[in-house]
Amino acid sequence: RLSRVSIEGDVPTVLTSSYVSGSYAWGKGGAIVISNGAQGGLAWLSASGEGPLHPLTSPVESAGETSHRMPVFTPDGKAVVFTVQKERSRQAPTEGELAITALDVDDAEPAPHIPLGVQARYAIGMVDDWLVYLGVETTTLMAVRLDVRGRRVAGAPVTVLKDTLTGGFSGGVAFSANGTLIY
Repeated sequence: RLSRVSIEGDVPTVLTSSYVSGSYAWGKGGAIVISNGAQGGLAWLSASGEGPLHPLTSPVESAGETSHRMPVFTPDGKAVVFTVQKERSRQAPTEGELAITALDVDDAEPAPHIPLGVQARYAIGMVDDWLVYLGVETTTLMAVRLDVRGRRVAGAPVTVLKDTLTGGFSGGVAFSANGTLIY
């Protein structure tokens, strides 16, 4: 299940009992987007705890998509960037491609998503118009400008940091509102 609690230590509110495991993001407009496990699309629910889970995306099986994971809200809170996982192959490692979809709380049907053409493990977040993500090589932190309104990448990806000492960012990455990274 997924719950929320005030920073002041109030009684927790259960938002949904349908959540098993996965990732989630809380947007400015009071919506929470979740991926629920290793299969399926994204869903959203109200941060107030009122109402059911609403489908947001659905994997396109004909394109080999198996799941949508690791949602990140755009700064305006009107769209979500996430990782599209494809079928696993014995000969190729699992790769994901970043995609974007609009969050329309008035639409009851899953929204179409737009592939961004960026191969990645997952999106980490956004700083201004920069989408920060972990590259397919888990030792490389990348960024690319994102035209949120146009729902497309605006330029070539750049390497932010290549961690050659530890072999990856297993401890995690976080950044401040001004874009300074810690890892």
